[in-house]
Amino acid sequence: MSQRPSSVPPPPSSITVKIKAYTKDPYHPDYPENEEWIMGDILEIQIDPSAKFVELVKQIRDVKGIPLIRMKFILPPARSIANEKWDKTLRQVGVYNNGTLRVEPTMDYGWEWEKIEYYWGKIIESLNKKLSSLHLLKQLGSKIL
Repeated sequence: MSQRPSSVPPPPSSITVKIKAYTKDPYHPDYPENEEWIMGDILEIQIDPSAKFVELVKQIRDVKGIPLIRMKFILPPARSIANEKWDKTLRQVGVYNNGTLRVEPTMDYGWEWEKIEYYWGKIIESLNKKLSSLHLLKQLGSKIL
């Protein structure tokens, strides 16, 4: 038997896939109309590299509690993964170690990626930024006059 050269690392026992959830929200205060925004923190999943894509999808469902029929999966920049391909391996679909998989709702406001408190915190953070900017403008305006 031939041995693997020492410069070639053995295949990983698991790979990391980064999951990012995006949506378009015309009512979001910080984004122009039709601009996409990230719905929350990146989810990192460890999975066997020989696993089927459906196994990854089910892990996302289990962690986030989102029904499979409500999620659309896209490999950047814009390659949608049809349901018929879910029985293929991650490699066949195009998912690799440290790769990113994009998830979008199949319908507007179909689900939340994070708990509602996460979004409340983001709204408060956004308002604080706007208020501090307004306060700074008022201070500058009073110094000019």
